[in-house]
Amino acid sequence: MKIHIITVSNKYPPWANSCFEQYANRYVSNYSIVLKQVKPICPNSNRPKDIVISKRAEASKIRNLIPKNSILVALDSRGHKFSTKKFSKKFQSWMQVGKNLCFIIGGAEGLAQDIQDDAQTVLSLSSFTLAHPIALIVLMEQIYRVLSIINNHPYHRV
Repeated sequence: MKIHIITVSNKYPPWANSCFEQYANRYVSNYSIVLKQVKPICPNSNRPKDIVISKRAEASKIRNLIPKNSILVALDSRGHKFSTKKFSKKFQSWMQVGKNLCFIIGGAEGLAQDIQDDAQTVLSLSSFTLAHPIALIVLMEQIYRVLSIINNHPYHRV
């Protein structure tokens, strides 16, 4: 299974890249993880119309990176909040479908509504607004934790 993470973000700081690599290298051989970044498009103004236009432009770039036949999971602070146990069960159900997973982390203005509408799940990592590097690392850790639970690895302890 291949896990794709698409983020609308500028270059990550070295510490975030290091954390990403540490988690990416921990995954067992059945799984691989790929990070793809889309450069943010700044709206011309703070007017809602301009923000929607920039989010649509970002959505177009995102769509070009989404692998065909992937299960799409959009991240949004208003999305579904899972416990670790429930997230692991959801993850297992995605795995049973036999498709690759694609997580999408939106830009500073969030994800375009059509991306969220197309997603099989809209996931919230927290009620807090998280900086992109933090969101990426929290997602990576949770994916690793879930895979540890699924594979009966002792990393996750209740």
